[in-house]
Amino acid sequence: MQTATEFSTDLIDGFIDEVTLEVISTMLDWERPAAISKKVSLAPESFTIAEVNGSIGFGGRVTGTVFLSLSSEQASAMAESLIGQPVAADADEVLDVVSELTNMIAGGIKTRLNDAGFATVMTIPSVIRGPSIRVAGKDIQFRLENEFEAAGSSGSFRVIMIGKVSND
Repeated sequence: MQTATEFSTDLIDGFIDEVTLEVISTMLDWERPAAISKKVSLAPESFTIAEVNGSIGFGGRVTGTVFLSLSSEQASAMAESLIGQPVAADADEVLDVVSELTNMIAGGIKTRLNDAGFATVMTIPSVIRGPSIRVAGKDIQFRLENEFEAAGSSGSFRVIMIGKVSND
């Protein structure tokens, strides 16, 4: 059995950056995105997510949720890049692409958590769509919010992870 690395938000922040940059540049064939802002909260309050959001839950040593949060325009641009043709912002293909990208990002974070000794499992991805969505969680110990921008894309997107760590 592997001994767990000491948990820190810096550890998770590094996982988020590494995985997001890898997934977006590889899957969308976009120039490697840059992290343009980071927020860490150790006493998280509710927060707002964008119009289109992929969401995947985690359970195990780390319990929480990962969100891929973006505007309708950015979601459409990602779908167009992956599919290779224009995609309307309200098309089902946009939801499929956001769901799959969220799954890949969360899966990469999960793998790195497991490798660091924080055994976790993931839920299936879901997509939440709508204006002014507020998210709150019970007993959340941390929230990491990393904003990224890729050259030539239409705006930025965020990867947000909320959660808590079990000492078990």
